[in-house]
Amino acid sequence: MSVLLNMDPGAPPVVVTASEGDIGRIFTFQLIKDGMSCSYPSATVTAEILKADGHGTTIPCTWSGSEVMMVTTEQSTIRAGKANCELRIVSSGSNIGTANFILAVEPRPINADTDQTDSSYSQTGEAGDVWTLGSNGVPSWSPSGLDASSATAGQAPIADGAGGWAWGDVQGSGSGGQPTPVTLASDMTDTSKVYLYTGSESGYNAGHVYYYDGSAWVDGGQYGGGGSITVDSALSANSTNPVQNKVIKTALDGKASTAVATTSANGLMSSTDKSRIDTLYADYLSASTALG
Repeated sequence: MSVLLNMDPGAPPVVVTASEGDIGRIFTFQLIKDGMSCSYPSATVTAEILKADGHGTTIPCTWSGSEVMMVTTEQSTIRAGKANCELRIVSSGSNIGTANFILAVEPRPINADTDQTDSSYSQTGEAGDVWTLGSNGVPSWSPSGLDASSATAGQAPIADGAGGWAWGDVQGSGSGGQPTPVTLASDMTDTSKVYLYTGSESGYNAGHVYYYDGSAWVDGGQYGGGGSITVDSALSANSTNPVQNKVIKTALDGKASTAVATTSANGLMSSTDKSRIDTLYADYLSASTALG
């Protein structure tokens, strides 16, 4: 399953995980811009990575249909910790866009001969961050201020859209994880998942997340926006909400044409006014001729 990456400026970065020294792990990203899926198959894509040790590395990425595929290298996972990453998309030397994410590199497992008296342990990380090992042996990175003991084994921290962090499944199988993209409402079949709708069907909003409340699918608001965004369906002199594109176009279509007016067609003036001006001008010429 692909991981959603939001290309909109200021969008909170998602977190993907790999093990220290993990070479060849494949990550597949679905790009989202303005609430819609997008792809640039003819463009060059690279992952620019700033590792936890302060050194940088670059991974050339490839397109797989409409998705971007990144394969971890030795340098990308050589140190445990948080790596700030940027997916950079370039075409003909011009930067098309970027999408940020965090690669959380898990530390190597403890030695096989280490005496263990408990099924879990914690290890202090950098800048107050903590690594925890859940009951299924999957370590998770915990940002400072996020209670690691509240995580389910194998979960990873995700940005909550409000400047903070929350535990969630990066594959979108729970309300705290990344939503699963669908273009048809009929594809929302798993009531335990959160879906990101990217279609155009009536009654559904593209770019919004939907969750099941026990009886129906509920609109959870704009994905990555930190809450619901109200979009007006009519122009208003008082509303501060954004308005639908088609509403603006309809209003502009109702304005006067910028074409030159004729006596049979409106333009920068009405055809009636054009006829009147032509008549006045003809009368002026006639009077000027009569006066010599």
